[in-house]
Amino acid sequence: MKYLPDTNLWSFYLRAMDSRLTDQVEVAMLAGELVMSAIVLAELDYGAEKARLRGELRPIQRLTRLRQAITATSFDQSAATAYGHLRSDLERRGLTIGSLDMLVAAHALALGAAIVTHNVREFSRIPGLVVEDWQTEI
Repeated sequence: MKYLPDTNLWSFYLRAMDSRLTDQVEVAMLAGELVMSAIVLAELDYGAEKARLRGELRPIQRLTRLRQAITATSFDQSAATAYGHLRSDLERRGLTIGSLDMLVAAHALALGAAIVTHNVREFSRIPGLVVEDWQTEI
């Protein structure tokens, strides 16, 4: 099974806030089961830049190590098509979620990957998307 972690999972992982999560991510990473969406990477880059502007270097260093361990997967034509169908369906049913979450969900669907997130409520609105929550803390 392929897993596409959401931004919130990577943020917790990078901050080492949940030891069980850290262990599970590292096992999945070693097994080659994780994929990173370029959209998630963009969000992580944004967070790292904000930290840099505050004078914090640790988030940038951790993100640099993560980039060495896993390569971001491009948002391609199949992901774009999945996004169009997904957004149209969610709007029709009055169940929209955040714009970036919709893009990440569409990317997971296009890749045939389960999304790993602590934001189960929003992602569970998406038909056909396997959603897992690996976090044990906030």
